[in-house]
This record gives sequence, C-alpha cells and structure tokens, in this order.
Amino acid sequence: MSVTLAAKLKLITTAEQAEHLRRTALAYRDALNYTSRAAYDWGKVSNTMRLQQLVYRDVRRQFRLSAQLACNVARQVGATYAELWTKAKQNAGHRAHGFTRKRNKGLDQPPKYVSLTTTFSYGYDYRFKSEQHVSITTLDGRLVLPYQGYTGHLDMIKAGRRFATEQQARGRRQVPQAGEQELTEHERRLDHAPLAQLGLPGEAESAGDRGRVTAEAVEEEPAEKIGVGGTFGAAKLWRDPRTKQ
Repeated sequence: MSVTLAAKLKLITTAEQAEHLRRTALAYRDALNYTSRAAYDWGKVSNTMRLQQLVYRDVRRQFRLSAQLACNVARQVGATYAELWTKAKQNAGHRAHGFTRKRNKGLDQPPKYVSLTTTFSYGYDYRFKSEQHVSITTLDGRLVLPYQGYTGHLDMIKAGRRFATEQQARGRRQVPQAGEQELTEHERRLDHAPLAQLGLPGEAESAGDRGRVTAEAVEEEPAEKIGVGGTFGAAKLWRDPRTKQ
C-alpha cells in the first residue's frame, strides 16, 4: 500500500532569488487566467489535451514559461473546469428532483486565479540535489536553493534521492550504448557462437539474457533491502502572505 505525504519545505533565498521566484509565480498565475478565459470562450473546455493544444504556443510565447510549466497550466485549468462541470451536473440533478431551487453559477464566468502558487513537476521543473538543495526552474533559468523542513521529511527525501540514484546507475549498467551493443553482438556471433554449438557451460546464455535475469532479480528484491525512501511527485511553490517568504 502506498501512502502520499506532503512535505512542507522552506526555501532559503536571497532578495534577488526571491524576486526570480516571484516573477515566475506571477507569470504562471497570468498564464492560468489567460488559459481560463480561453477555455471559457471555446465552450468551457475541460479536456486537458484539447486545451493544451489550443493555448500551449501562446502561453509559452506570451509568458515565457518552460514547456512543462505550460503543460501544467493547461492541466490545472482543465481540472478546474472538470470540477465545475461535475458540480453543475449534480446541481441540475438536484433541481430536477426538487432537492433545491438554486442554480449553480460556477460556469457563469471564467474562474479567476489569485494566489501565487506554481505547480512544478519533478524531474522537469524541480529536482532535489545533494547537501539539502533543490533545483527550480524560473523565467531566468535554474536556481539551486537550500531548504529547511521537518527532520522526518528530510530523511525521506534523502532516501528517495539515494534510491533514484541507484536505479539510474543500475539502468546505465544494464543498457549499453548503441555502438557498444552492436560491437558486443558482432563479437558474440563471430567468437561465441561456435562455443555455444559445442555446448560449453555458460556460453549458451547470451549477454541480453543475463541482463534480463539481473533486472528481474532486482525487481523481486524487497523494498527494505534496496533502501526505498519513496518517490517524488508534483510540488507547489507558494508564498506565505504573512511572513512574505
């Protein structure tokens, strides 16, 4: 069973770095409101893929957002309209059965986004780094910032990074480069094939077979043995209005 945990982390920034984050959050909010109005004008679109096709280029050009942030904008607006459509349909059913006389007004005008909250995707817009730092995408490039948080959450982040690093290293060892793979197969056809025909022990098993066996064995290892600390999902960058941080 998987459990989702939300870790609240405080970014340690200089005044200049905080301004970069603020400008990024403002551009993301403006892109949300632009997409929300566009979705309303095109028939209150809630389909994420269709909405992304309609606004992706304009969002990237007008607000200078990265590719993944532009996709996150369409995904967030689409989810908002899908929720509003669900409420409108429920309200229509309740009115038909006489449960209420009030009409849902959620779709009477395009939703407006006010808070400075930016949604980042792990591996694209943000990534945890060593020594308790995080790399974040802004309008002016990447920022590498230290962060603070609850000790238990920090330990889980470290364990998750260690597990991801082990998986990447294991994948690099098992998947050779194209040129190396072709050379290995060529050498095996010339040199090892005659030995396999003689039935010498160990030669009938190809390098690809050994790689598959290794991968399957790794997948069957218990989580405690390989040190799984968890996987990372989306993150929300937000500004505390009280502390201005």
